Amino acid sequence: MAIIMHGSWTLRASSKTSGSVKRFVIAGADTGNGSYDGASGKAVFVTGRQWSVRLEHRPAGLPWRHSSPRIGFPWIADGRVRVEISAEGADADDALVLSCSLPASSADTIVYGTARSYWGGGLFNPSRNDLIVIDPPAAVSELCRKFPALYPVIDKLYPERLRLFPRPDPAGGLTPLVLPTGLPPQAQGLVLQSQATAAAAAALLASATDPEQAEALAVAALGTTVQRSAGAHALGAGLRRLQRADLDALAQLRDAGLRRSCELRPAAGQLLRIQRYERSSVESLGGPYTGGGTRENLGFAVADEQGHYLLRFSHDAEPRTADAADDEALAAGLRPDLIVQALDTGLAPCWESAPYASVPNLQRIDLCIPYPAAHPGRVGADTSALRRSSEARMQHAGVAGTHKPGGDARISGPSANGPRVDCAA
Repeated sequence: MAIIMHGSWTLRASSKTSGSVKRFVIAGADTGNGSYDGASGKAVFVTGRQWSVRLEHRPAGLPWRHSSPRIGFPWIADGRVRVEISAEGADADDALVLSCSLPASSADTIVYGTARSYWGGGLFNPSRNDLIVIDPPAAVSELCRKFPALYPVIDKLYPERLRLFPRPDPAGGLTPLVLPTGLPPQAQGLVLQSQATAAAAAALLASATDPEQAEALAVAALGTTVQRSAGAHALGAGLRRLQRADLDALAQLRDAGLRRSCELRPAAGQLLRIQRYERSSVESLGGPYTGGGTRENLGFAVADEQGHYLLRFSHDAEPRTADAADDEALAAGLRPDLIVQALDTGLAPCWESAPYASVPNLQRIDLCIPYPAAHPGRVGADTSALRRSSEARMQHAGVAGTHKPGGDARISGPSANGPRVDCAA
């Protein structure tokens, strides 16, 4: 599997052991495409709006094999945003580590986290603490009968959802039901403030022949400082239309453990799309969320075998000087609201999150995707015939007993005598 990257990065490879030959392959970039030795430690500067990196290993006497990459979570050190991508070679002790870095800039937003699927009787999406989110499909009238405390809240915020013939969903049936918590917004992520423009730093990176030296010059020119976000400018979600009794009822539902009674598993290989969301006039005034605002596609990300993902996008940002009089609430209002979509075949969205409000420059966003959306076609399917067919073909290939199909007809297993399979059918 290849990892999708965005923008300009400096890549450095290192190998823990010499158990197998390793390399990384860059494709789809403006500059830096090609294959690079994983043991050289050479710095490679890669540019491009969206490109991919693939890690590979070659056991002795065998052709190149794709490694299973794992994305680490980014951090900021020495004026740089850093992240590691690693993959095992022939065994667990034989690994290739790819260190990726870029100068920290206020013109960049980096979103990362873990994407998981959830299954069970939970009423609310288990990944949201800022809002109460009910993922579709939601039979609102049935939910209100089952949980009577929801009825007065939904009647005030979404009365059309209680009608016999509700209004069409502007997002094509993907819009979640979003309710406020009444709690103050929490600080999320890191805010970067740069002294120079990103264009000036990009010019330094592009002009130098030594990526290490160019990155150091760009870091010095930017002079970026880091501070914790204040968490202002949260999505209102209709809070002003509710009374204290309504919020207390919602809090009791949450405290009853309904959000935790579900099973979670990594959404390995899930294709994600990030969108910038412009709130509608009603939403900007604190009204309920409808999903009817304008959107802009920012890029794609792929979750690794752990469900980890990473996406970076750039935007116009004027350099700012550190000043105690800076209005943090105003600055937060200029930050983007983001929606994350899970994509099915043909890049068709099968699930989308409620907006994440005023996302700072570096923020972790963990996702919980309903299992039917993250694993389409597995729920309720009769896979017994497929499992029998898989077992027959494995026996014919001479690797019987080394790969065991799971309950969803997915084949996995490390085999010394046959192909190493993590997810196949």
